[in-house]
Amino acid sequence: MYRKSVLKNGAIIATEELSYTNSLALAVWLKVGSRDEAKGEEGLCHFLEHMVFKGTSQKNTHEIARELDSIGGISDAITGKESICFYVKLLPKHLNKAKDIMLDILLNPRFDPVDLELERQVVLQELNMIEDSPEDYIYDLLCKAIYGEHPLGRPVIGSREAIGLLNRESLLDFWENQLYGRNMLISVSGKVSHDLIVDLFSPGLECIKSNGHMPMRTRPHSINNIEILERDLAQVHMAIGFEAPQLNHKMRMPCAILNCILGGTMSSRLFQKVREQEGLVYSIYSSYAPYSDTGIFSVYFATEKENVNQVLKIVKEEISTLIHQSPTEDELLNAKEYLLAGMYLGSETPESRMFRNAKMEMHLGRYVSLEELEHLINNVSKSEVQEVANMVLGTYPPAIAVIGPISYGEIKENIS
Repeated sequence: MYRKSVLKNGAIIATEELSYTNSLALAVWLKVGSRDEAKGEEGLCHFLEHMVFKGTSQKNTHEIARELDSIGGISDAITGKESICFYVKLLPKHLNKAKDIMLDILLNPRFDPVDLELERQVVLQELNMIEDSPEDYIYDLLCKAIYGEHPLGRPVIGSREAIGLLNRESLLDFWENQLYGRNMLISVSGKVSHDLIVDLFSPGLECIKSNGHMPMRTRPHSINNIEILERDLAQVHMAIGFEAPQLNHKMRMPCAILNCILGGTMSSRLFQKVREQEGLVYSIYSSYAPYSDTGIFSVYFATEKENVNQVLKIVKEEISTLIHQSPTEDELLNAKEYLLAGMYLGSETPESRMFRNAKMEMHLGRYVSLEELEHLINNVSKSEVQEVANMVLGTYPPAIAVIGPISYGEIKENIS
C-alpha cells in the first residue's frame, strides 16, 4: 500500500509497505541537481553529495562509515541532473539508527576545509575514471552537442576548473538554500509502516524551513552540434542524439516502445542488422532518457574506424524506415512484453520500488501504479510509434558525439 503525508514545512513522506519483504529501502531526495547550478559552479551538487558523508558536527567520516556498516546496510548517494538522493537499504530492526544517521548528515554537515581538499582529489580521480571510459564519457559529450551551454548540456560531475574553485562558502550557501521542506522527499519501500516513518522523521524535519531559493529552470532547446574528441583508441565510439518527450508527455510510452524496436533489445533492428547480420560491432544500442521538461533519445555504437560509415549508413536507413513505415504487429507486441516484463521484474525489490515511487512523486506529483503503467503500455498503437519516430528521429541532422581516431571530414557525408 502506498501512502503519502505532507509535513507543515512542505516535506513529503511517501511510503509503500511491502509485507512480503524482509528489508526496506530508505532515501532522502532533494529536488535539485546539476542543471540548477550557476555558471562557474559546475559539479557543486555532486561535490555536496560527497561532502555530507565526510563529517558532521558530531561525527567524523570514519565514524559515519562505521555506523553505516554496523547496520549491515547498503548505502550510497546519487547526483543527477534534476535531483540528489541519499539512500540506504537495511533490515527493519535498524531503522531508528538509519534515521539518526541520515538526519545527521543532512542537518549537520561540517564541510571541513581539510576534508574538502581531500575530497576534491577524490572527485578529480572520479572525473579521470569517467574520461578513461569512452562509453561513459561520450554521453557527457552528447549532452553538450544537443544542448550546448544550457545547464542540461553540462556533465553532472562538473569540470576540472570548476571543481578546483569550489570552496566551503559556496557549498554551505547552496546547501542552506536548497535544504528546505518543499524541496525534500522521504521515500521508503519495504517492510515498514507509514505511520512509523512519519513518527520517526517528523520531529527531526520540523526545524527545516518551508521555502528556499530554487534557481529558475529554463527549458532547453536542442542545437544539435557535433562534438569530436580525437583519441588514439582501437575503436571509434559514437553517439547520435535527438530531443525526445519529457516525463509527463503523452508520447512517453510510444517513445519507450520505439526505443525497444530500434535498438533497445537484442531483437531490435539495429542489434540484429549491425551486429548479428553484419558483424560490424560488439556493442550497439539505443536509449531514452526523459527529464522534467525534455528528453534525450540516443543511439550508441563502437566499431573500428573503417566500419564507422557503414554503421552510420545502416543507422540512417533504419531510422528512415521507422519514420516512413509503422512497425510490424509482432515488433509492437514484443516491445510491449519486453517493457512489461522489465517493469514487473524490476519492481520486486524494495530498492527499485523506492526509486520508482520517488521519481513519480517528484515529476508527476502522485503515485502511479504498475497496473496504470501496464494500461498505458498496452494502449500504444503502431501509428503512435510511427508518429513519435517522426517527431523525434525526423529532426535530422541530429547531435553527434565522437571519441576515437577519426575526424569530422571522414564522417560528414553520413551525418548530414
